[in-house]
Amino acid sequence: MSSARLAQRLSVARAAYVLPRSAPSGAKEELDAIRVLLRDRSENLGQIGGYRELRALINDRGFDLLHIAAHNVMGKGKWDRIPLVDQHFTPYDLAQAEMAAQPVNSHRPLVFFNACSTSGGTMDAMQASWAAAFLRAGAGAFVGSSWPVRSRTARLFAEAFYRKLISPGGTLGAASLAARAEVRSGHDPTWPAYAVYGSAQSTVAGSGET
Repeated sequence: MSSARLAQRLSVARAAYVLPRSAPSGAKEELDAIRVLLRDRSENLGQIGGYRELRALINDRGFDLLHIAAHNVMGKGKWDRIPLVDQHFTPYDLAQAEMAAQPVNSHRPLVFFNACSTSGGTMDAMQASWAAAFLRAGAGAFVGSSWPVRSRTARLFAEAFYRKLISPGGTLGAASLAARAEVRSGHDPTWPAYAVYGSAQSTVAGSGET
């Protein structure tokens, strides 16, 4: 995955999913629902629960969509650790992918990290966050949260996001708005938590095509 260059065209043709053994409640149901939504559009590359598997996938860059449903835990004052089976995965583990980045003309994947505080807070967004790390490593778009989110609402947000994204005429911006509208509640701080880094007009290959 190279320096942050946003993609005008996304794809869900090859989808990989991260689900650690210690995943949040509802994470498995979230991934099951997304796989059903994408079943006619995606090759399922499988479910990852280990550090070595995830690092190999990212370094090989053989995917179009990476959806992570996991805890994002704090280490040394930053929300920067995914607790996997064998060890924690951190933004530093994306450095190798950044160094081995594809040419700028190459396809850039969509990364959706559905957990607490993955996009960076209001002060450090795009400086020291998963969003910054994945975009530097070559992601064409990134979806994450700026503060803790509720598991059930996070699942509903993700489902609404993908449903709109792959619909005829769907765009990254429209998908973000549809997902927010789906879960909007004055009593739940989850709906405004999500940040989407990407071109609002970017579309998914095949959406609305004949």
